Amino acid sequence: MDFAAALFTGLLTVLFNAYPCGTFICHEYYVKYKTLIVNTLTLFCILRHLKYYIMNITQLYEDIQSFIFRIWSKTFFEGFDLRDSLLIQSVVTVGAQLFRTGNSEEKIPFREAMSIKKFIRMVTSRSEKPIWEER
Repeated sequence: MDFAAALFTGLLTVLFNAYPCGTFICHEYYVKYKTLIVNTLTLFCILRHLKYYIMNITQLYEDIQSFIFRIWSKTFFEGFDLRDSLLIQSVVTVGAQLFRTGNSEEKIPFREAMSIKKFIRMVTSRSEKPIWEER
């Protein structure tokens, strides 16, 4: 009896509490449905391993995204600190916009947009020692 037959017989024995007299019946079913049983067991093993690989690929994708974000933010802020327009432009898209939200003096919420080109011009033309205002 090969591995698949032993596994199938053992599985049915556990499921149906079949004892030695039931093992013969299980073996008859195995002989009759051998191809189906072997293919089902093979598919089960493949799917189990595929699930493992999909989980690893998902984790790899998340790790790559995290790595890219760290590189992006490091490059962006290096460019910001050095007032280097090329470094900043290397990590942003041409049509990007920055948004600022807040409340007016009358407590009315607002949202202002600034193009990335204007932002880069402001960063590169600022004084050597800017005075930062916290809002």
